[in-house]
Amino acid sequence: MDGSPGAFYFKEASHEASKDKWVIALQGGGECTTNAECTQRSATILGSSKNYNLTKLLTQFGSSDAEENPAMHGWNHVRVMYCTGDLHLGQMNATDKPEWGWARFAGARIVDA
Repeated sequence: MDGSPGAFYFKEASHEASKDKWVIALQGGGECTTNAECTQRSATILGSSKNYNLTKLLTQFGSSDAEENPAMHGWNHVRVMYCTGDLHLGQMNATDKPEWGWARFAGARIVDA
């Protein structure tokens, strides 16, 4: 939302047979609907990627153990982080609404990338 780049975390498939299988998760975070609310949010990890960790353990899809998680244990895993305040749907340019000129609602563009 603040113009910092979109971010994602990636864990490569651990088995050759799963190299073409993907789990892609979009982090949740709600939306902001007023200029004041979005300004406040832009200083947090829900409005900026500036303070994200360089690495993240991707465990939300279950164990990497085949017995515990037979369906997806060896797949590629991607977690698209949420920093746009627009439910991953935004496509607004800064010039679309001058009063929101500071904000970058680009969630859909990040997902498309």
